[in-house]
Amino acid sequence: MKEILVQNIHDFEKLNKNNMIALNPKHKDFKKQLQVAYYYNFHTPFIHNNKRIKNPYLLLSKEQNKDENKYNNFLTTVNFTLKNYKYNSNNSCSNYIVLKKHAIDFLYKHTFLPSLQSQKNDTFSGKAIRDSQKEISGIFDLYPISDNTLSVEINEKSVSTGETESVKHNETVGSFHTHPFDAYIKYNVCVAFPSADDYFTTLYIYASGYGSFHITSTIEGLYIITIKKSFMKKNRKEIMENFEKYKDDIEDKYGKDYPTCDPNGDNMLFWQKYIKNYLNFINRLKYFKVQFVFWKDANKPINISYKRIKNNCLISDKQINIYQNL
Repeated sequence: MKEILVQNIHDFEKLNKNNMIALNPKHKDFKKQLQVAYYYNFHTPFIHNNKRIKNPYLLLSKEQNKDENKYNNFLTTVNFTLKNYKYNSNNSCSNYIVLKKHAIDFLYKHTFLPSLQSQKNDTFSGKAIRDSQKEISGIFDLYPISDNTLSVEINEKSVSTGETESVKHNETVGSFHTHPFDAYIKYNVCVAFPSADDYFTTLYIYASGYGSFHITSTIEGLYIITIKKSFMKKNRKEIMENFEKYKDDIEDKYGKDYPTCDPNGDNMLFWQKYIKNYLNFINRLKYFKVQFVFWKDANKPINISYKRIKNNCLISDKQINIYQNL
């Protein structure tokens, strides 16, 4: 990528010829430079090293459009990027995610209620009947609201409908899919934790360079899947090159049958005991850390750890795409 190192305000006259700029966070005019950079549509931040500057610099990439109402969001994202950067560190990032009310309502609706896409008219009566409820999947958009907390929203343009019990995956930072109520009815179960397929798909997204977290939305609540800190030491390229080996191991160790129980009953006491035992079992295994929250707690902060990239804590696909093209 072509970039320019901005050392004074006059350098911005050259910006239209570049798709990236570098700002020195310790420059006396840094705040003014950020304002002008945003005006010229340089938004997505990434911390990078440059021999021309003694300290790491802020890299900004050019966007197609700007929204004047989002300047404060831009500043918050820049501040988050700077605060969470650790020079010469291979440690993981640790932040909190908070699901917005709309995201919770969206997941709840598509887990419990049939999609409008599943409605059809009976051939003889003409009355509306519904087909089997389908799984849906999609990606989350993350927005910093403090130095260590990210707001999580549904990217509705990304939502896709799969088959009754399967759905495509998304190579992205934060993703989700649902286990709909109809599947519980079909198999006479009242709990549906992530399947082996869900786990190895999560690992595949991670090995591709993305995958900070994945949420499986179920009748009982939300399962939050992240990669274990100890496993983050493993090279992603090595995982991808030997993915079939990892896939087989996950299918063997993480494939667990769902217990038979009445999906229409009051299962709270059963859930509390069973899910606790399930998490104790699953979190002793090698690859993933799994957390669970009941729907009543879905709006509370959830701590996640994810792999640091070039010393950065990256929270968007755009940031990762910049890194992959440096």
